[in-house]
Amino acid sequence: MEAGMPYLTIITIVSYVILFAIAWFIVKKASKTEQQIAMLKEIIEKQDSIIAELKHMKRD
Repeated sequence: MEAGMPYLTIITIVSYVILFAIAWFIVKKASKTEQQIAMLKEIIEKQDSIIAELKHMKRD
């Protein structure tokens, strides 16, 4: 084993940990965004149904 090998091992491990943390953050952010989009779709659907009901009530 050469003298510089432990440092290379430590640097490699640290870089893998950093890459894993970045990947985890991106996946977490993406899933949160998907949940927000789903919630927004539900809100829009509810608003559409409320508007339809109000239009129906206005005609009566």
